[in-house]
Amino acid sequence: YLELARELKYYGFLQFRSCFCDYPQPGSMVVVSVGNRELNLRVRFGDNQEMKEGSFKVTRMRCWRITTLHNKAAKLNDSPITTSHQLSFEYLMSKDKLQWITIASEQAILMSICLQSMVDELLLKKTGIKRKQLGNSVRKNSWSYMKRDGSSQLISISQSVSSDDIGSSVNTMGLSPLEGLAFPPLARAQPLAYIPPLRIDLSFLAAQPSSVF
Repeated sequence: YLELARELKYYGFLQFRSCFCDYPQPGSMVVVSVGNRELNLRVRFGDNQEMKEGSFKVTRMRCWRITTLHNKAAKLNDSPITTSHQLSFEYLMSKDKLQWITIASEQAILMSICLQSMVDELLLKKTGIKRKQLGNSVRKNSWSYMKRDGSSQLISISQSVSSDDIGSSVNTMGLSPLEGLAFPPLARAQPLAYIPPLRIDLSFLAAQPSSVF
């Protein structure tokens, strides 16, 4: 049964709620699914509401960003859409042709996390590190740090800097553990500042052919 289930078209995909997209035309209502190293859009066309779909390969996405709009009545290419989050990605449509595609959805952050997880999987495969090997290499009192270039570094925490040793070294000076520490004064709460859109560059990944509308 599981072998047959794996052969289904959208096996392993995460499907999101209906949202709006400016592709293939502004204000299109689409159903977004993410999985199998691609982002899939399904949209209805014409009077007969014919369902069509397009696939956007992660390896052809140059970068993507998350935009948070403070006004609830956001506009996507002059189409009024009530949402506050947008996921935009720059896609290689054809040779020497990049195009920005924007999806307006309250689940845009979750979509971005799914894209990031697929990129991480591609980086692990590119560097030849398997997930089991990566998990076995992480021992007690150590953790793995993934660099931006895809390489992994194991950082170990020395037993000599445990909390018990810190407390005993302070007590040898005749001080309590808290008396030997200087705490900075509490800072006043500052108003939230504008956070620029997140941009993730994927130009180093090899481009693979994909199908769009």
